[in-house]
Amino acid sequence: APKGPTQLSVTEGHGQAVMFGKVNLNEAPVLSARYDIRNIPTYLLMKEGMLIERMVGTTPKTVLSDKIARLL
Repeated sequence: APKGPTQLSVTEGHGQAVMFGKVNLNEAPVLSARYDIRNIPTYLLMKEGMLIERMVGTTPKTVLSDKIARLL
């Protein structure tokens, strides 16, 4: 999925350890329901396939970066 400036700067230096995906809620209702995604944006922080944390709404880059760094 195309990345915005925040996602690009957050992933810098992490290679493939950090990935962002974009889901159209109307086109993927099963996936949206599986992860209970109702608002945009929703960030799901996952590690080894397990949901670790959910952030809903606009999230400052520093908060997103800090949370990701703790998972790596």
